[in-house]
Amino acid sequence: MSQKSTAGFMSMKGAGYYSKATVGAKHVMDNASGMVIDAVDRMDLADDGSMFRITDMGAADGGTSVDLWRKVLAHVRTKAASRPIEMIYTDLPRNDFSQVFQMIHGLTDIKSYYDEIDNLYVYASGTSFHQPIVPPGTLNLGFSATASHYVSKTPCNISNHVHM
Repeated sequence: MSQKSTAGFMSMKGAGYYSKATVGAKHVMDNASGMVIDAVDRMDLADDGSMFRITDMGAADGGTSVDLWRKVLAHVRTKAASRPIEMIYTDLPRNDFSQVFQMIHGLTDIKSYYDEIDNLYVYASGTSFHQPIVPPGTLNLGFSATASHYVSKTPCNISNHVHM
């Protein structure tokens, strides 16, 4: 499956539909927070002013992973109190990213973590798994819970992954 064909026909319903319809996916992500925190604990998180970049790949409207990120971002803050954090929600170009930003800024019924974490920068990228999302060598933590089935093959050897 090529990037063009995936991006051309795949899209999520808007208005928070995904988070409301996939509570099971949220439970998977909530239960994975310990594994993500363990991965963070294995990193050298110097409070050196450099950007700590995170991607939530296949994020849909962002609501299913918001509690996982609340825990993980708070944990990052215990290790690097002032290091800037860049949170990038990624999904296909037809995704309703407006719902991500509404959720992040407290404009939905889903509780956001945004005001709880200092020096946090939240973005979105309408980029599929079949293209680079960030420049090579700049991603510190990448996460995808229930969207990896759209990947037609392993993109490269990822030695420290949880599942691929």
